[in-house]
Amino acid sequence: MTGMVIIISNVVIQIYLLQMVFDENQKKFSQTIQVALFDVMRKMYGYREGSSPESGPVKKVSNDYYVVDVNNDINAEILEYYLKKELRNAGISADFEYGIYDCETDRMVYGNYVRHSDVAFSAEVDTLLPKYPGLVYYFGIRFPHQANYIFAGQKIWVVLTIVSLIILVFFIYVVFMLLRQKRFSELQRDFVNNMAHEFKTPLTASKIALDFIINSETVKGDEKLSKYCKIIAMQNNHLNRQVERILQLSVSEKKSTSVNMHVIDLATILDTLVTSYINTGRKIILQKPDKPVKIFADEIHTINALGSIIDNALKYSNPDTSVRISLDISEGKAVLEISDEGIGISKSDLKKIFKKFYRVPSGDIHNVKGFGLGLYYVKQVARMHGWKIQIKSNMGVGTDIVLVIKLFKNQT
Repeated sequence: MTGMVIIISNVVIQIYLLQMVFDENQKKFSQTIQVALFDVMRKMYGYREGSSPESGPVKKVSNDYYVVDVNNDINAEILEYYLKKELRNAGISADFEYGIYDCETDRMVYGNYVRHSDVAFSAEVDTLLPKYPGLVYYFGIRFPHQANYIFAGQKIWVVLTIVSLIILVFFIYVVFMLLRQKRFSELQRDFVNNMAHEFKTPLTASKIALDFIINSETVKGDEKLSKYCKIIAMQNNHLNRQVERILQLSVSEKKSTSVNMHVIDLATILDTLVTSYINTGRKIILQKPDKPVKIFADEIHTINALGSIIDNALKYSNPDTSVRISLDISEGKAVLEISDEGIGISKSDLKKIFKKFYRVPSGDIHNVKGFGLGLYYVKQVARMHGWKIQIKSNMGVGTDIVLVIKLFKNQT
């Protein structure tokens, strides 16, 4: 809003200055014309030197029309010759037309239209110049394109004003598009939040029912049925994590985000996460110190963020390969590296990988599902906690994500 006020003020000032410059140039133009017409009188009739154009025979009828009282017969050819000569000497190259008053017919007799420029303006030539009362022998001269001529002499001001107007229009357009995009984002976020909350209730109910079924003697006694129920439970947990991640994401986007910060053991959290993937049949190799790795963070956000990274590592790598998780302590910081041997990410996609709803294009392959929120959420959690996050990847080789987390100050 402040920028718009500044630009509008700048445009108003530019227009005001343009008007001031135009008025000043018009005044100078008028003075130059009167001096030139006075010189025409002196050379045609030897008008006395002591008179000035303002108090002499030159009368300004309007901005573009002047009459000159000669009090003598007028020769049209001589008049035109001196008009051209004196206006040229005065540096005036504007087109003009003149007429001579005929006292016998009491009307202006049109003389000629004198063109200096090659540009034909749209304004029409007035072949009937107005009379001026009280004079007997006089001629009139009119500059039909005076405004265009003056504007042509101040092109730089006109260009600056036009540029300012273009900038203003473009700025207003950008602000309108940003407000529109913000509105769409709010609608999108509200829709996603509402859907996530709607999913949460049936997922919780189904999880309770599944736990009851899995622990029943009938299911425990049937190996195949127990296996299928565990698969359903695993997928239910996966979907529950996705919904939880969306809900946490909506919270993290709000300015009033409240995080429950306390001392947690990063090594224990990694143990718990790796254990939760046992039923997937995938191989996860965890290397960590034998002692606790204490950090000051929100436990829920930390679990969700690390779980998102591990999920991606499993989804985008071959089932026969392994995912490696390495946790080390270095110079008062915990360095967590999660590596896979997956399809990798191109350099162009690496620049966009943390954007909201962005998913790496996979061509005609649609076996990997998701919302494009995982790494965006990880980035938000890292920003909230002050973690450093780095991602390195090679196509067909795999991806490494490194988190550098400050240790709790009382870490032993």
